Amino acid sequence: MSFDAISGHEIPKRILRTALRDDRVAHAYLFCGPEGIGKRTLALRFAAAVLRGSEVDESDALLRRIAHDTHPDVIVFSCEEGADTVGVDRVRELEAEIARRPFEGSRRVFLLDEAHRLTESAANALLKTLEEPPEGSVLILVADRIQGLPTTIVSRCQPVTFRPIEIDEVERWLMERHGVDAAEASWLAACSEGSIGRAIRFADEAWGDARLALLRRIHSGAGFDLDAAAFLSETCRKSASGNPEVRARVRTALQLLALAGRDLLVLASGSDDARLYHADQAGPLRAVAMGIGPEGADRFLAVIFAALEALNRNGHIDLLLETMALDLDACLRPAAASK
Repeated sequence: MSFDAISGHEIPKRILRTALRDDRVAHAYLFCGPEGIGKRTLALRFAAAVLRGSEVDESDALLRRIAHDTHPDVIVFSCEEGADTVGVDRVRELEAEIARRPFEGSRRVFLLDEAHRLTESAANALLKTLEEPPEGSVLILVADRIQGLPTTIVSRCQPVTFRPIEIDEVERWLMERHGVDAAEASWLAACSEGSIGRAIRFADEAWGDARLALLRRIHSGAGFDLDAAAFLSETCRKSASGNPEVRARVRTALQLLALAGRDLLVLASGSDDARLYHADQAGPLRAVAMGIGPEGADRFLAVIFAALEALNRNGHIDLLLETMALDLDACLRPAAASK
């Protein structure tokens, strides 16, 4: 079955299967959960099932047409290339398209990706479509978070909530379906926080060596400095095509550092190593954690979150990395002094 090809998410799959079986497909859904967790993939599988009236086999040409964006009755809208938000013009395009009659059947499915990036004016424009949906249309909003979405939009959608996948299931998926060896799969799964999409991104962008290099800067005693910022900048720009991709890679690097900060906080608090994200570096990280204590680990995390906030505000990449590196260096100095 088509839904079974997607790991985990049994409750969302059950909700959608029940709607199909009872012919009670809602006019609007809100698929919400952490990024990279499989929301968009299941949304496209559901779109195929809506058109067909039941789940379709993996080999079905309908799935291939939808995957290649060549089916006229399944339309995907998201941020315009290079944009950080879904603006009102994008929603106007959706409204114009949703007014058309189906081309090949009795239904059309519209997927609005990254709906958490809707501007206020775009959300207001979308509300009219949700209040008066054209007959035969199904709208699926895919969002990483509900926060920021107006309650008027949330309340007019059938919620489908996605939870993180079990870490051992992510690890098994990486080895069996993505060809990753056991050692790499272990850290990828742990750092994915239950998101197969994030784990695949870490693997495909070859973050293994860079991760170790960043962790060595934390626990080697050398600390973070402007050289560390330059290393991060160069790593994130390598093979990147355009500013949006660079920013995405910077976000990935900051996520890995944030997980290291959480490991430091866990170790400084005397908690079990089993809770670590970077478990393969437990020994060196423990030494740092004992040197900076829980307060230092808190400050370390605060610095990373401030950098992420600056990135989300479209801050200058090199400047925010340099500021972060110097602030992290100050956080790590007690540990360096104790070596």
